[in-house]
Amino acid sequence: MVVDGVSQQPCTGKLLFHAFDDNGNMAFASASADDAYEGVHLVRTIALLQDRLLDVTVAASDAEHKYDWAYHSRGEFSTDLPLTGLAEPPGKGAYEWAESWRTAGEQTSWRAQWQINEGPTVRCAQTTNAPAELFTAIGRGNPPNTRDPFVMSRCAAKAAVWGTALLFGEGEEEARVELLKGKAAGEDVPLERGWALEVVTGATRNLMMFSELGELSVGEVALKGAGALLTWRDGELVSALLADGSEVTVGSRTLRTE
Repeated sequence: MVVDGVSQQPCTGKLLFHAFDDNGNMAFASASADDAYEGVHLVRTIALLQDRLLDVTVAASDAEHKYDWAYHSRGEFSTDLPLTGLAEPPGKGAYEWAESWRTAGEQTSWRAQWQINEGPTVRCAQTTNAPAELFTAIGRGNPPNTRDPFVMSRCAAKAAVWGTALLFGEGEEEARVELLKGKAAGEDVPLERGWALEVVTGATRNLMMFSELGELSVGEVALKGAGALLTWRDGELVSALLADGSEVTVGSRTLRTE
């Protein structure tokens, strides 16, 4: 995440919660970094499952900023979106280190993939709470002498929220990704304060939830606490991972951390 095209200030950030299942099949964590950019509230929440990673990034401020969310991967990049070459990079400094800048214009949802040579395919699906311009370019990898393709989603707003699913492997099913608004104490909650990310692929449904208010209700699911990660398969709830001190009610069934 880059704000207004400049590097962040040195900061350590704050771990909000983390959780791991007993079998090592799931990990769930959230952290903030409010000292990175003055006046900007940054929170990133990530869940790692066996074949996918779920990511929600929040950037919020009382003033409007230009927020750039970026992801890069090894492999050959492709997307169904039409791309137009840029005459110059969309920023100075580090933006000028990248090559072959292209834009897909403003998007609220998009899909792309990276085909890794003799390796898996990384498939990305993302949605945003507001229109964001999608860029792609070739940047420095690891080690720096490699060149890897990346995407950058730029949103100009007071608050921006990105919901992303990364799927690993050769599956043919497309991911449907949606940011869902919820309620707390009967009132609508702004996405930058609480949200649910729903990811559906075939018969599998993931729901990752987060709240800064200590509660959030979305449809038939009610969270008390900071976060929950739920998975359904063929309509049946098969797993739940909760932040410490949290509980979640799904219909008439309530699950709690020990």
